[in-house]
Amino acid sequence: MKKKTLTIGVAAYNAAKIISNCLDSLLIDEVKNDIEVLVINDGSTDNIQSVVATYENRYPNSIRLINKKNGGHGSTINKTIEEAKGEYLKMVDADDSVEKQGFIALVRHLKKTNADVVMSPYYRVNIVNNHKKLIGYLKSSNKESIVDNKLVNLQDIYQDLLVAMHSLTYRTTLLKENNYKIDEHCFYVDVEYSIYYFLKAKNVLLLNEPVYNYNIGSSDQSVNIDNMRARRAQHLRVAKSMVNFYKKERNKIPSYMKSFFKNNIVNMILVNEYKLLMSLKSSKNSKIELIKFDKYLKKNSIELYEGVTTFNNSKKIKLLKILRKINFNGYTIVHNLCKKSLTTHI
Repeated sequence: MKKKTLTIGVAAYNAAKIISNCLDSLLIDEVKNDIEVLVINDGSTDNIQSVVATYENRYPNSIRLINKKNGGHGSTINKTIEEAKGEYLKMVDADDSVEKQGFIALVRHLKKTNADVVMSPYYRVNIVNNHKKLIGYLKSSNKESIVDNKLVNLQDIYQDLLVAMHSLTYRTTLLKENNYKIDEHCFYVDVEYSIYYFLKAKNVLLLNEPVYNYNIGSSDQSVNIDNMRARRAQHLRVAKSMVNFYKKERNKIPSYMKSFFKNNIVNMILVNEYKLLMSLKSSKNSKIELIKFDKYLKKNSIELYEGVTTFNNSKKIKLLKILRKINFNGYTIVHNLCKKSLTTHI
């Protein structure tokens, strides 16, 4: 059998009612023979097995159900990497979908490229009001946030590149040969997947058509602010994992890679950790946990500690910069300001 161009890992937990929209967007005639879809059933208690079985019967060469004990989102990524046979790999959540034309274009480009990493813009879709926002992958204010189908050396673009799980497609060997595994039994591990596997990447193919539809607005999402508060120990766990990763690798990699990792670790997880702690409802608890994390970060990586206020200019981080200078005195006033600016997500 011909080797597949792309493996799609679909992370699924009790997703029987919603997964069809995802699978229908993937298993389209134009690419179905070029992809393998691995539905990773993460210990679901609903009837997802029977739902996926109907797709296995219709597309026997394109989709496979893999059942496993519940281990969280990270475990579904690890399992996909272990089982993947395609040249490239992309993760899609069961409650999300892909854009037809963008997905067709992605597979077409994957057949022709030798890139280590492929990045595509994606849509952030608010399921409450159906608003779609196009998200690019470049941060520089003097450039467009999307590039027209260009293969570039990572060394030439690292300063501008903003990584996100929804934009990423990796060469499968890059994932299989990496020594890092994603944390299991833990939310918020997207950042690990988005950063660990750049360690040995040399180049990136930048595409111009959006592929992924990332749905937001659900009250049960892990990034809902109330859920993040309740699960903040897990968010802290991932933040510390990324600090440890940076400490371990910083002296082994070129300076440009060090800058790339530092910038993305700061903006993808550390800034959100500070914002999360500043959002706690109790001013007293917020201050205690905020100071504790700030001391931890300063002790374990002064580069990342300083990077938080260097690489991010959001209002809360500007307040953090002031708080550090005044030893967090008057924090109650700052905390009240932060609470007023809260939305449903960080």
